[in-house]
Parts: sequence; structure tokens; C-alpha cells
Amino acid sequence: MSIWVRKVIRGKSENQLKLADDCWDLRDLFKEFERWVLESAPDLEPGDGWIVDIGFSARKGANGGGPILSPHLMRVCAEKGISIYLSEYDDLEENA
Repeated sequence: MSIWVRKVIRGKSENQLKLADDCWDLRDLFKEFERWVLESAPDLEPGDGWIVDIGFSARKGANGGGPILSPHLMRVCAEKGISIYLSEYDDLEENA
């Protein structure tokens, strides 16, 4: 999948940016998400209007583990009003 960065404008969510196109690995997606947040946060308007939708597929045979949301990343997201959605998709053939 990918990561969609959306902004809520007049009550409607509008796509602003797409990151990590065609990446399905949650760990790689979180690295890209963290990089984007830490580089872009100073330019974002604070408020409760940002949505980051991270679409991923579970790793084949996975039974635990995964990325960590650091306190610093969570603090920046909270300060900028970034909500994080995790959209899990069924195991796809291209991810096998």
C-alpha cells in the first residue's frame, strides 16, 4: 500500500501527500512516516486536522514484533494534531 497524508478541511478529509508508494511492510512504512514527520513537522499548521493513514499487510508468518513509536515522534504528532490510522489489508499474493 502506501501512506496517505490527509488534511481535514471544512469537515472533509483531503489527500495532501502520498509516501512510500507500493510498500506493504509496516516497519519500512513507519521509518518513512517517522522521517516525514520529523522533517516536515516545522512546516505543518498545528491543529486537529492531520490524518496519516498507513496501509500495510501483515508479514507472512509474523507472530509479534513491529515498529516502535518513540515518545519524541508521539510528542510531535500530538503537538501538530496528527492522527494515525493503521489500515491492515489481507495477505496479498504480491506480498507472498
